[in-house]
Amino acid sequence: MGSKCNRRFTGAAIECALFVVVAATAATTLVSCASMHSTGIQTRGEALFERHCVDCHGVLGDAETAVRPLLFPRPRAFRDGVFKLASSLNGVPSDADLVATLRRGLPGSTMPSYSWMADADLVALARHVRSLAIDGMSERLRTRAASLGIVADEAKARVEAERRMQPGPSVTVPPSLPETEGNHERGHRLYQRHCAACHGEDGKGRTPDIAWAGVADQQWPRDFTAGFMRGEATREAIAHRIRAGIPGANMPPTDLTDVELALLVDYVKSRIVDGSEGQHVQWRRTIRAARVIDIPNDPSDPDWGDIESVRVPLAPLWWRPEAVFDVRVRCVHDDDRLVFQLQWDDTTRDDRAVVGSPQADGAALEFSTEREPPMFAMGGHESVEIWRWRAFQREDVAGGLDLLSRLGRNDVDMPLFVPGVTQPSRVGEALRVHGMRGMAQERGTGRTIVATPRWRDGVWTLVASRSMRAHGPGELEFEPPQRLFIAFAAWNGSVDLHAASKSVSTWHVLELAK
Repeated sequence: MGSKCNRRFTGAAIECALFVVVAATAATTLVSCASMHSTGIQTRGEALFERHCVDCHGVLGDAETAVRPLLFPRPRAFRDGVFKLASSLNGVPSDADLVATLRRGLPGSTMPSYSWMADADLVALARHVRSLAIDGMSERLRTRAASLGIVADEAKARVEAERRMQPGPSVTVPPSLPETEGNHERGHRLYQRHCAACHGEDGKGRTPDIAWAGVADQQWPRDFTAGFMRGEATREAIAHRIRAGIPGANMPPTDLTDVELALLVDYVKSRIVDGSEGQHVQWRRTIRAARVIDIPNDPSDPDWGDIESVRVPLAPLWWRPEAVFDVRVRCVHDDDRLVFQLQWDDTTRDDRAVVGSPQADGAALEFSTEREPPMFAMGGHESVEIWRWRAFQREDVAGGLDLLSRLGRNDVDMPLFVPGVTQPSRVGEALRVHGMRGMAQERGTGRTIVATPRWRDGVWTLVASRSMRAHGPGELEFEPPQRLFIAFAAWNGSVDLHAASKSVSTWHVLELAK
């Protein structure tokens, strides 16, 4: 026993001693990342990270934030130095990999696309993210050295951390093989051997077995056939994920020959439905509010068919197959009222409060006039206005439920109209919120949002509107021609059991036609 302990200690000590020697040598040959990058890029990267990323990833990149418990999968802790998408064999992303991830986002998580950022800003943000990973690696090296009684110089530790956080050789992508039945079958056999245990025989993702150890921490393997793909669907990107793995998503690297990799890549690509690749990428879209003479107030008004419908992808804050994944948006105005038609799929229809019922279905719109509002942050320097409709609010319908109980009835077919009990609510509320930390102090503006909901054949259609004029302090004034930012949210009451559980969009542009 003693000799084993001594061998373990000696091996660890040698590793740390080697680290000190390597760091001392590297200090003369490597230039610190901080000195390589101009102060301007560093400052810009830090500012962008603070504005758009800290609410999920934390100032230090440790992901210990207030919203962390609300998100699944959890936000990435950059200080751990483990990333999801890399084109290198050692799993460390290049700057190009980090920029590509920022530009596209990560469908299958709440990470949106930052494609609206200038290339220089994406580079600055990527370098700051890498710097946070180097900080974490440097701290771990010094902590390990200290545990062995070795004093590690901070500067040398950082140089060694920079060396370890450099990407290794790139994944070699073999050319595609001829499309033959035999090659397809060989690719299928490779898929069954290496992929089907998680992604299922059909690529739609296997739900973790409740009996598996640690299942509470297991993610739902995404349905890549429907476009839930963290990276692009190119042969090159698929090859990177197969051979290098996805370190931050429990997907190991796969050791294959070039021929086997080509067969497997071609098979996986053949399973992706045409046109699905970008379905869940949160690109920034433009929604144009057409000026009309007659406002269509009814959800089924045929005049809505003449208005452009924009599909807006939604990201569930807690990922599961039953969540709402998109909303279709139309918008019009008549210089007096601003009116939206929202449509989203929901087969369960949780729209009336009964004893033992789940939470309500619902939807929300969020408006910001900031030049570049923070992502998912409920406003930044300025507050945002939110229109929120829920089919019922339990605290508001308690009396109605009590009335029905006293009448000996608790069904939904009574002719008596009790909003939120026998019929879904026809009003929404307008709120003002100033930042994520201000959600606890959200306050109503006193304005009522007129809501006309209709559920039919597994689809909600909601028409929501209010006057374009501001009637109180802090309210938004809608004045064509105007451009502002808009975001959306939706609740499936069967699985979203509280207000913070929902599906959300990134910011989009709303244009009011004159």
